[in-house]
Amino acid sequence: PVTFATSSKDRELVIAQVNDAWQQKLRAGDRILAVNGDEAARFGSRVLSHLRGQSEVQITVRRGEGVEKISLDVPNEFDDIQRQGVHVSVCCV
Repeated sequence: PVTFATSSKDRELVIAQVNDAWQQKLRAGDRILAVNGDEAARFGSRVLSHLRGQSEVQITVRRGEGVEKISLDVPNEFDDIQRQGVHVSVCCV
């Protein structure tokens, strides 16, 4: 449900596009600071590994000048799709 990009200046993982149920909580331009408290989760593959097998995930994002902690429900079918393999496309912005 999310497309990521990486900022070339700060090497931050940025939300490029959000689809489905997560549109209510994540926004394009949000910069991921941590996933489930892991501040090293600034790569798409690391974020995906935090989602695997979970029913909920906590994502800390920088939005504008503020920092927000966002809880997201992980769809049941996400784990099945992830275990089959997901291609992650990352581009620099």
